[in-house]
Amino acid sequence: MCIYIKYLVFIGLLSLSSCKSMKITELEAFQSNEEKFDHLSLVLDENSLMRAYSTTIRDQRIQDSKVLIERELYANISNEKKDVVGHIKYEIPIATKKINSLPLIGSIILDGVPIVIGVPLVYYRTDVEMQVSIYDINSNLIWKNTAVGTGIEKAQLYKYNRYDARRLANIYAVKEALLGLRQKILVDFNEIESKLKGL
Repeated sequence: MCIYIKYLVFIGLLSLSSCKSMKITELEAFQSNEEKFDHLSLVLDENSLMRAYSTTIRDQRIQDSKVLIERELYANISNEKKDVVGHIKYEIPIATKKINSLPLIGSIILDGVPIVIGVPLVYYRTDVEMQVSIYDINSNLIWKNTAVGTGIEKAQLYKYNRYDARRLANIYAVKEALLGLRQKILVDFNEIESKLKGL
């Protein structure tokens, strides 16, 4: 019973005393592509996100994923100021999370000393598989591919609380998957562009 009470106290301390909040900049897209397709309308399969995360559309991880996908699309893939030449569909078929609580157990055994000195207590890991399909103006599928991403973040007293750590792990995973897809699109850029133009 004593250990159980310590556990609850430490979890509460971790949740309420973390003094570093998540930065909005984590959701910004890094623009690197000068050459883009003409305007591709975004189609986001929200049902795939809800199935992958086993939650509702209001879950912050889903909202973050939607923001990242849209910003990546218009920063690096498609020029929304041009005429529409087709649409691009994003899906997340698989999203898994793992939690490593061994440091927390050690902190309980050591009467909370590691917490006070800032030792990470819980590590959150998210693995995401993302799929992209590109269609021409007549809704013909012309390109399809997948990429995976992994994100890891820790929760600790003087950094992120456990909710922000879980959220950040997902953001890192989604951004890595988006980068992988961007690189694959660049490899086939000329072929895709020709098909979008009907050449």
